[in-house]
Amino acid sequence: MLGIIIVNYNDWDNLRNCIQSIVVNMPYRIYIVDNLSKPNLYANELTKLENVTYIQSAINGGYSFGNNLGLTCAVNDRCEYFVISNTDIIFESNSIDNLVQPLLSKFCDIIGPRVFLPNGDKQEEILGIRVTPITKIKLIFNSGFNGLIFKNIRNKFNNVDRNNSDSYPVYGVSGCCFAFNKLTFEKVLPFDENIFLYNEEWLLSEKSFRNGLRIIINNKSNVLHMHGATTQNIKSFSYYCFVKSEFYVLRTLFPNYFILNVIILIMRLPKLLFVYFNEKLINKL
Repeated sequence: MLGIIIVNYNDWDNLRNCIQSIVVNMPYRIYIVDNLSKPNLYANELTKLENVTYIQSAINGGYSFGNNLGLTCAVNDRCEYFVISNTDIIFESNSIDNLVQPLLSKFCDIIGPRVFLPNGDKQEEILGIRVTPITKIKLIFNSGFNGLIFKNIRNKFNNVDRNNSDSYPVYGVSGCCFAFNKLTFEKVLPFDENIFLYNEEWLLSEKSFRNGLRIIINNKSNVLHMHGATTQNIKSFSYYCFVKSEFYVLRTLFPNYFILNVIILIMRLPKLLFVYFNEKLINKL
């Protein structure tokens, strides 16, 4: 059976659209984990839907905590395959079947779809190459104007040269939507609950890399990420969570790179301070 885990936090409209887009031609169950959202009438509707298990969390423990609650229930229900999805994902026709099929045929252990933004652009968050502290520094340095000059590493990171293949191996997939088998759950999960938001997929990718798990992108499976473009206008709390989780992953996975890890943190500080004070200024206007 397939378990589809969706963690919600005050995103009821997107959650409704996501559930309505789910069509699967195999036994499945949807696990909705609510991370202590404000009361909403749709929550009552969810408890009455067929093939839906509604889980009310006592706290907002973030992405990892919520997904672990859903995964625990799915495993107890004897699910063998799993899909993790954000609330703001819309599944195109046959996208879930195409996403899960390589898992059923044991072609891979973790698989991600092609992710598109509302404007039709492809979301560039695929971890095409292994991310180490050295890679991080290169990626930060090659962002913005520098990225126009030094495109090579960013192109490899986003798999620009492999987007026309039916499927291709990658280091990691976007955390907004991906699927995996029970072997993956047993070897590299549950999620690390020290991470509240962001960089969960990096930690999962590196653990999978070290355990020899095969990760691919399947271009036959397409999803729409409704809020993906909003990361360009990231709020101070969100960016703080990103920097905090990034430094946690660096310290956890690469403790011998202490100096480089600190350099990365220092490189992040100017933007962190900018978004913080900019948000303060906007709130005063």
